[in-house]
Amino acid sequence: MLPIQNGEEIDKEIELYDKTNDQYIETHLKIDAESVLIIEGVFLQRNELRRFLDYVIYIDVPKVERLKRVLERDTYIGDKSKIAEKYEKRYFPAEDKYIMEYSPSKSADLIINPNS
Repeated sequence: MLPIQNGEEIDKEIELYDKTNDQYIETHLKIDAESVLIIEGVFLQRNELRRFLDYVIYIDVPKVERLKRVLERDTYIGDKSKIAEKYEKRYFPAEDKYIMEYSPSKSADLIINPNS
């Protein structure tokens, strides 16, 4: 069911990604029924999740810019070469597969291109 959309609260255990430890952790989530729920993430427009989303904003940032940002942001991974290696070998291939499979820019309600 769609609790927030149906006017119900969410009160349950869910898995969240812990980027520092590169693993998923169980956590308790409680959201009041009157809440507006904003979810951020790269792989959210998959078919099995789309029905839960009322409005989708796709932010189209080129890979070069994304890499530049993560090199500054994700220092918990290690030095810049370790960060670049992780993104080039793991994250960017997964993103490319996701974009080819789900075409998120085509199904978004709004597309933002910060570079235009």
